[in-house]
Amino acid sequence: MEPTREDPLRDLCRNEPHLTSALAFMLDRYERRGRWTRTITVPSAPGLDAVLREALSGAAIKKISRGLLVDIARVTEALPAARETDHERPADVDPLAHRLYRAIDREPRDDRAAARARQLALERTLAEALAHTRTEASRRWVRAELAALVAGASTLVDATGDEPQRVHAVVKVIDAAIANPEPVRIQTFSARVLGSSKALHPASDLFRIAGAALYDHDAETRALVSIAGEPVSIAMARRDALEARGIYKDEVAASVLCFGPLVYRKGSERFDHVARHARLGESSRLIQHQLRDATLERPAARRVTIFENLTPYLDYVDALIERGMRTEIAVCASGQASWAVVRLVELCARHALPMRFAGDLDRSGVLILRSLRKRTGARIEPLCMGVATHRRFADRGQTISAREASLLDAMLAQESPDALCHALLAELAATRVWIEQEAFAGDCLARVLEG
Repeated sequence: MEPTREDPLRDLCRNEPHLTSALAFMLDRYERRGRWTRTITVPSAPGLDAVLREALSGAAIKKISRGLLVDIARVTEALPAARETDHERPADVDPLAHRLYRAIDREPRDDRAAARARQLALERTLAEALAHTRTEASRRWVRAELAALVAGASTLVDATGDEPQRVHAVVKVIDAAIANPEPVRIQTFSARVLGSSKALHPASDLFRIAGAALYDHDAETRALVSIAGEPVSIAMARRDALEARGIYKDEVAASVLCFGPLVYRKGSERFDHVARHARLGESSRLIQHQLRDATLERPAARRVTIFENLTPYLDYVDALIERGMRTEIAVCASGQASWAVVRLVELCARHALPMRFAGDLDRSGVLILRSLRKRTGARIEPLCMGVATHRRFADRGQTISAREASLLDAMLAQESPDALCHALLAELAATRVWIEQEAFAGDCLARVLEG
């Protein structure tokens, strides 16, 4: 293909190898699909952000965690000079693709033949992977992808050319996640299963595809996600699938903030730092690894109070200290309980300590309480989460959204009137008002402490 006499984009590519690679990457994606997608994420490279903005359009480029997001429509709008060579463009070649081909001096490939070859290769890979599956869930996923491939709807076709490795990796992740015996960091899990701690990064396509495959094709995983708290969308549910199997993404997701006379043992070692900090009026944070294989000494505490939110927890701890009440354990769940929260509650439950949970007066607060009971097997009672509390503080509440109201109505229609906090949910549905814990906890919990 002969270049035009004056092509600023081609001249820029001569001096910027990273730009040439980026445009080639975009053309690779175009050729694999036979058309442009709405956006393309180009891998980052030193200096690429600035030069890509100069070459295509500053308005078309957005920096994201996975690289540089290129808006194809804006690129097309920003390259009017491409029209000058339209008379040289073959009728079956897209104008933008034609401009990029000329810029990097590359001939168009037979995308149809290449697509057929890729489809056949992917079909062979899926058939090979099917023979190595160890669970029904991974078998279902492979069969579903084979059917989608025939229908031209496989999610793997949009990958970046590493379909064989990705297919086998997804199968390995599904099978290993289902067999996972205990909570583990995702980096450790990834290293064990895939040979690299970075392979299953939460921002990666592999994490997204494997999570969706696990959620969509394994009923037990879907149940675990539901127990952990009903997700707001299918996308969020798929994102949470691996964590529901105990594969957590970060340290915060595997830690618990607590206060009180807690002492635990691991082998011959005795750890009393939580109790010592509590005597100084300070909270402590325990991570999952510290609680693993630990046994709790009989606490010098008369009960355990668990909070959904941080501010009410901190206020409650301050109130305990002010009143000299050091015989209570306070735990902050920080929303949906992490594995560390679950483990600590389990350890406390073995000593038959009375337990109670205080959270938002909304559907999510009730689901978090129910989830914690199911996950720990502990008898945890609601605290300041009844109809009377809702009516007392209703003027401090907020209007329930239409979507949330429909979810609430559906939940009430399906569950037994004897379900935990059912009456509160009915009050929420009737009033269409929910109340954040922070809006009323100080007044409500002060009365609890005084009583």
